[in-house]
Amino acid sequence: MKVSRKLSIVAISLFLVVGTITSYDIIQKHRSSETVKMAQTTQNNLVNRLTSATGSTIHILNYSDMDIEKMADVYQLSTQERIQEQLLQLIESQTPTFTQPLIVSNPFLTNTTGLYLAFSTDEAVKISYRIDAQGYPSFEKNLKQNEEYATSHQYQIIGCIPNVDNLITLTATTQDGQQQQMQFHYTPPKLSTTSEMNYQLSKQESDESLSEGLFAVIGNQAGEKATYLVDNDGYIRAEIPIVNYNSMRLVFNDQQEMFMAVSDSKIVKINALGQVKQVLDLANTDYLLHHDYILNDKNQLIALATSKTAKKQAGYVEDRIITIDLSTQEVTEIANFEELLPDLYQKATGIEEHSNNKGYLDPVHINSLQLTDNQQLLVSSRETSTILALKPDEQGIYQVEYMMGDEAIWQGVGECGQLLLEKEGSFTSQYGQHSITYETAEDLSAGQYYLSFFNNNSTIMDSRIDISLAKIADKTAGKTSKYMKYLVDEKTNSYKLVESFDVPYSAYVSSVQNYQNHIIVDSGQQATFAEYTSSGKMIQRFTQKTDTKYLYRVYKYDFKNYYFD
Repeated sequence: MKVSRKLSIVAISLFLVVGTITSYDIIQKHRSSETVKMAQTTQNNLVNRLTSATGSTIHILNYSDMDIEKMADVYQLSTQERIQEQLLQLIESQTPTFTQPLIVSNPFLTNTTGLYLAFSTDEAVKISYRIDAQGYPSFEKNLKQNEEYATSHQYQIIGCIPNVDNLITLTATTQDGQQQQMQFHYTPPKLSTTSEMNYQLSKQESDESLSEGLFAVIGNQAGEKATYLVDNDGYIRAEIPIVNYNSMRLVFNDQQEMFMAVSDSKIVKINALGQVKQVLDLANTDYLLHHDYILNDKNQLIALATSKTAKKQAGYVEDRIITIDLSTQEVTEIANFEELLPDLYQKATGIEEHSNNKGYLDPVHINSLQLTDNQQLLVSSRETSTILALKPDEQGIYQVEYMMGDEAIWQGVGECGQLLLEKEGSFTSQYGQHSITYETAEDLSAGQYYLSFFNNNSTIMDSRIDISLAKIADKTAGKTSKYMKYLVDEKTNSYKLVESFDVPYSAYVSSVQNYQNHIIVDSGQQATFAEYTSSGKMIQRFTQKTDTKYLYRVYKYDFKNYYFD
């Protein structure tokens, strides 16, 4: 099988592979035939920590004139465009083939152990790879291409074990099944934000196999922060360093691009090569991001926010919802809970004492949101232990349509109690819940949906000095958290508990996810997450080995049509 072929400039402009740098992206006036210099000169400390030349002809770009001193410098479009130009010049100076590909260590500085590969083949092929490191499990994937078989190839390889020798085997397969392999070695740098490369595994309760995918471990209390992609054996297969706060969740669009927060004022869009293609920067607006964001069908991100003005003038935090237009970057406030629930704000005068908002007023503390099929917003209010459904009016401003929570919390709070749906059956309400998840099913009637969440079952409510959750919750409160799932019926104005099981207690943060007929649960303050069967039997538990016990969220993604095929 003949697969070698010179990679010409024309081929670059015709790349069909996901995440490709096309001729449209090239800034023509900066193009040069000069070979890009390799980083043989001294680079700054951050670049040295994020790249490595140890292996088989591994290139490092020259960042010495880019003023990259911190991760905030990496997540600038100007920085990413200069990296892109240098990478293109390097490609033009090479003749990469399948047997001698161009290999660059983490060129865009967005994945510490990542590798960039480029080459061409005479015949159209599809590419798979396997990573082997002595003493560690193998990692095998089929790489994503826009066409099943292609002649021009660019990829990001993820999955290398940090700071050890990795043998990477590439396999090219033609349409008639012929195969050719090539191998190379790579030793990535150490992880830049943690000394641990894996999570401790615990005994299983079920012999079911874990679902396919990688766990995105989001949010930690370390001085330097990152989002980690963790395999089913507990090993970190990618480290995506960020600026501050946490990434909240990963959101994918139809163009094979991923949105992720990198700070409390910035969300970036990253392609499969690791290149930042868009930066949504709220630094010059009135808002700080927190907890959650989602993508709607209007080319907007819907995000939870704190008004800087309200925080400074009145002390209120984490009670706004905004939209960010992806085309214009215009920011619009669509919900202000001080206006939606004025009677609550008259009651909730207690000062926050336990969270990062210590010293401020946090009457609702919105911590997650979901968008329903009929454009309702479902939001979780930790401080009121209530889940609210918001519906837009003709001007697009959301109003409270109904709520689900303990009626004792809403007694005497104006007419808010009239918005509560009726509980069907006998069960204890949620307290301090996080990470609500909306789902529909073919067997449900119109107006019905499922709502899953992590019930922290916490008795902490600093905002209300007139009521004690400890007195109204059951005896498990403050000791055991729960995975819970409701069936909501909007036609009967009711909801019922259809599934629940105990999980390790976490007073704050934490998450749940229904994924490939399994359930992913993160007990954040225990720094542990687990995958369960659909009936609540634990398949595998993963526990952080460092002393810092905090994981904001853990969601699982298969990364198909992004990294993988």
